[in-house]
Amino acid sequence: MRLHFLCIAGPSRRMAQSQPSLSSFLSPFLRSVRMANSESEVSVIKINEFISYSSAYYVEYDKRPCHSGIFNTRKALFVVFDAESEAAKEAKILKELDYHPAIIRMFCELKHDDQHFIILEDHSVRLDTYVHMKEFEISLAVDVIGQVAKGLEFLHENQINHGNLGLKAIHLTSLAKSHPRAVIAEFKYASKVEDGQESKNGQDVHRLGQIFHFTLFKETVGIDEVPEYSKGEKSCIEVTAMNAIVAMTGSWKKPTASAVAKHPLFWSTEKQLRFLIDVSDRVEKLPEDNTFVSGLESDKGKVFRNWFETLPTPIRDDLVQGPRPYHGSTMKDLLRAIRNKKSHFYELTANVQTTYGTNKQGYGLFWLNKVPKLLIYVFMKMADCQELSDEYYADDTTPFSDPKCLTMLDHDKNMKKSNFNSKPYNGPQSANAAKKQKQKKAKAKMAKRAEMNTSATDTN
Repeated sequence: MRLHFLCIAGPSRRMAQSQPSLSSFLSPFLRSVRMANSESEVSVIKINEFISYSSAYYVEYDKRPCHSGIFNTRKALFVVFDAESEAAKEAKILKELDYHPAIIRMFCELKHDDQHFIILEDHSVRLDTYVHMKEFEISLAVDVIGQVAKGLEFLHENQINHGNLGLKAIHLTSLAKSHPRAVIAEFKYASKVEDGQESKNGQDVHRLGQIFHFTLFKETVGIDEVPEYSKGEKSCIEVTAMNAIVAMTGSWKKPTASAVAKHPLFWSTEKQLRFLIDVSDRVEKLPEDNTFVSGLESDKGKVFRNWFETLPTPIRDDLVQGPRPYHGSTMKDLLRAIRNKKSHFYELTANVQTTYGTNKQGYGLFWLNKVPKLLIYVFMKMADCQELSDEYYADDTTPFSDPKCLTMLDHDKNMKKSNFNSKPYNGPQSANAAKKQKQKKAKAKMAKRAEMNTSATDTN
């Protein structure tokens, strides 16, 4: 957003002074209403009371001239456009929508001859400008794009296509707060989808995926391009976001805006952990040839080689204390370990608790960071599970489980390979202890063989 203040020196002042003041900017509309009946005069008086001219400055909104000022104690944009132009759709669309925190709000609308005048809530900055000027944590970026996803979901639920969704159409307000508010704006190309008409929701979703990519990875792509990602280690947030972006921008069937808004990328840490535990509960008693179990195990090599070997020593030592061993090569045992230790977290030693993260939220982050591809992999593999659908899945999540999304999880070719056998870990041992253990097993084997020979001799 470019701001041209009225009270500045030099050439910029002359440029700003060439623009009409807010008073003259609005006067045709106010005069036209004063000439109407007495009921309208009352509304004009109220509008005049709400508008503050002293703080007004000239700005641009969607390439249209407007002023920024105060309306009813709130920062507002005063926008004028031709009633017959495409821009007039904006007022019509916004009037049809109930208030949603992720949609720019229209406070007031007036008409005069062939022109429209609307008052919108003011915005502080556009998303692309904000991303370039400020380094923010990836968790904050996820919060911002999550708001945008919910806003688009709201539009599509009301049968409205935005038609021009992009970085410039996403505005941010409340920048002074720890979490800025993101709103979708600039609706001059928006359209209402009537019965029998073809929806263009897929275009909105594609553009939303590109907004996700730019906000999270600071890279722009062409309108019709699909972002590409290099192989290598990624964080849980990054790999989960990549799944959503690839599905939204791919050439296959697009996910709905509702499915995007419910994607695991936007779940809290507590919900992400609860999902993994619920999956473990679901598959724990199932046989190995069950569809869900075999599905989880089929592509586990994309997620880990041997998850047990990557754990810190205190946690490995704790896991071997149980009656059932954990096999580092199986997905089912990984989920079982996560579930069991969560249930008995406060029974763990202080050292083990500290290694996990001292509290249950830290416990969830430990596993998500230790196995960053686990969450989205399990989400893809369990998409057809009816018992999980109500809480964790939208109506149609198949685009997120597309084979191209699964291919994205491939490990880096240069990744160091680890032992991929199924033998459980038995705790740390010194070289001498391991040697003694081996000798003990050999003696036991020889003793058993001698006993068998003695029994055979007695029989003869």
